[in-house]
Amino acid sequence: MRKIVEYDSKMNSLSFGKFKEKELDLFFSICYKLKNEGVNEIVLSFQELKELSNYSRNDIKRFTKDLESTYTKLLDIKFEIILSPGVKEKFVLFTSYRIDETQKEIKIRLNQDYSFILNDIEKFTKFDLMEFASLKSAYAKNMFRLLKQFDNNELKEKWFQIKLDDFKVMLDIPKSYKMVDIDKRVLSPIQEQLKLYFQGLKLEKIKKGVKVESLKFTWKTKKKKQVEEIQAIKKRSSIGEKELEEYQEQFQEIKKEINSMDQVKKIDKIKISKVDYENLYKKYLEENNIKHIISVRKIFDTMNKSKYEIVEFGTKEYIQTKIYTVEDIDESLLVSKNGRKLVGMAKQHKIKKILEEMNS
Repeated sequence: MRKIVEYDSKMNSLSFGKFKEKELDLFFSICYKLKNEGVNEIVLSFQELKELSNYSRNDIKRFTKDLESTYTKLLDIKFEIILSPGVKEKFVLFTSYRIDETQKEIKIRLNQDYSFILNDIEKFTKFDLMEFASLKSAYAKNMFRLLKQFDNNELKEKWFQIKLDDFKVMLDIPKSYKMVDIDKRVLSPIQEQLKLYFQGLKLEKIKKGVKVESLKFTWKTKKKKQVEEIQAIKKRSSIGEKELEEYQEQFQEIKKEINSMDQVKKIDKIKISKVDYENLYKKYLEENNIKHIISVRKIFDTMNKSKYEIVEFGTKEYIQTKIYTVEDIDESLLVSKNGRKLVGMAKQHKIKKILEEMNS
């Protein structure tokens, strides 16, 4: 399930430039949990917050320190609203923020008078928390949320323009940085890391004479298929990053194998009902101890597209057929040449080969 952060776009006028990468992840993970909670106090375990923010360190002291620094920097941000011409009101977003290292949890409450920031939103910014947490650079994270404010409109061609001076303030770029430094250390990571999420992302430097005055970012609306592929790639909560990379490699190998088989001969397919096919997929997940995500389903379908033909139950084409699964495989077959038990990807590859022979 996607975890969507959503807040009033007024918050984008504030500078989070002093926040480090992990502090940004923690803050917006908290915003995600507070969404639609009104002014109720919520309790978040360290473990849940780590999972939401993709926090990998196991050091509790370090994690507690990051939580403290996140709130300290949050207090330094001047949240304000304009009540009427010439009248501004400043406030803190959270009225309580307790870190309990003994119980390994934090308790947070949203400011009652300003709960509209995360509730009853008029003009909103929303983004996928997992995508946000996957970004490595704080500059890229801040630019990500700023562009997302305009990514939700219906225009095919989207754009965001900001004056260079405002850009420096928003991202807290060191005053000593010249344009060549900004290009290398700020704009380059932004463009490289955000191109996955903003199709055709381009940057135009608008100049006044020889001096850069503004930056204009343009991109296009993603197609549904591209969005699904990105979601699959970044589903770190379902399976680990290393395992996901292995599955991606396996997927490519299987595609090549199936393509070559199709070129050699047409394979007679086993007719199977949709219900039985779905049950077969569930067994595949259970036997390999993995969770369902789009990329895993693609691999399963690719493995079986040359073997099974899905037909409606009850039709003449449907014939109840014995489907061999891992349970039917003799364990003695799952060993290497030296007699050791196969594990990991080697075991899965061997299982695939055996099942192909048994079901052919």
